[in-house]
Amino acid sequence: MVAMWPVVLKTISTLLVLVLSAHGATAAPGDLAVGAAQLDLLPRRDLMSEDATGPYWHAAAFAQVTAGSASGPDVGVGAAAAVSGIGCDVVSGSVQGRVRPLEEQRAVASAQWGLCLSRVLMTFEMSGVHELGVAPALDRRQSIWRRRYDADYERIVVGVGELWRNDIRHRHAIAMVTIGHGTIAQHDDLGARAITQLDLDVTFYWYHYAGAALDAKLEVLAVGASGLKSGTDDHGGVASTFAPLRASLDGGSWFASAHGGWGMTGGTLSASSETKVDGEVVDGWAETIDGAGLPELIIPVGQATLGVRHGGWSASASVGRAVYPTFDSNVAAEERASARLDGAIGKTTVALAPFATRTRTWTRDAGSSVGRALGASATAGRPLTDALRLDVYGELGVSPYARLDGDRAPVATLGGQVLVALTARVER
Repeated sequence: MVAMWPVVLKTISTLLVLVLSAHGATAAPGDLAVGAAQLDLLPRRDLMSEDATGPYWHAAAFAQVTAGSASGPDVGVGAAAAVSGIGCDVVSGSVQGRVRPLEEQRAVASAQWGLCLSRVLMTFEMSGVHELGVAPALDRRQSIWRRRYDADYERIVVGVGELWRNDIRHRHAIAMVTIGHGTIAQHDDLGARAITQLDLDVTFYWYHYAGAALDAKLEVLAVGASGLKSGTDDHGGVASTFAPLRASLDGGSWFASAHGGWGMTGGTLSASSETKVDGEVVDGWAETIDGAGLPELIIPVGQATLGVRHGGWSASASVGRAVYPTFDSNVAAEERASARLDGAIGKTTVALAPFATRTRTWTRDAGSSVGRALGASATAGRPLTDALRLDVYGELGVSPYARLDGDRAPVATLGGQVLVALTARVER
């Protein structure tokens, strides 16, 4: 049965992409964090709610000057906008660019976009993330080199639902499918590497209760697979998961989520996509990732999160284990604990996000190794005028990405940074 599992995943992913024939998206690393915080938008009016008020769209833009302990001064600009649709933002996007005149990597940029035609009766969403010269986040999974990277990732989500019969609070969805495809490139004086990434997630059924005091979702039979490969052949890392149930609850003053199941490594993952205009193919890709040579493992996986909200403050904690493929075409299992605290003291906003991980990586035909990471990031900000604010961002940890100098292998070192940002921001 275990030997057949990767074959089943391969067949499902290939057939789904061939049928959908569409493209299918993703988060701000450390040196973009102070800018990304300025691109959060106010909630939009929900087209599906009869009681909703307010505008159907929001937008924001900023100009920013920063100085930090890990780099010289830089200048950044960014903008974001979103327009409400049927159960989701029909169009959304954000872009941020930074110029660092005293650094070797002088330009850093990130852009995100989304298109959601509907989440009612039929779900169809596409999204993408594009990054240039970005430093890995302090708490990133142990996978890529300790170097800046360029990345492109696109994702599509389709399915039947959400549907309801008489009461809009009781909603159902069937065969909700997410397919992702991306590339990551890194280089230094010793060489370069570019990887291809494939992702698949299928939820066969979910029930969603959308009440005024409680929002709850129960997903049944969730199957996922991820693959990464580099080089000219198809050898890479492949990891798949099976979760009988995934659940999430939001009661306003509290929230929780949990899922559990099994993670498996090995096998083959294949997918392809093409985009046609007037019957002619204008874009497309076809990939196969083969996990031959890596151990075939079955590992319990899952995650649990619990959080509370009170008086403008929110706090949450999460623990979990996951299996995933790595940048060097290997596979890894990570155990992670993390937490987050957000709130305000008068006009000063504060946030704290600690984490700890233990990662075992299996290398093709060469055994395994264990790495650990521990650290935290923190922010504090205060408005100076209606349009001008001052923010301080800091991070410290023992992590593969705490420092980007030295050997490129993702081995944990002690490091961190402090950034001070002066921002002019407008929103509507």
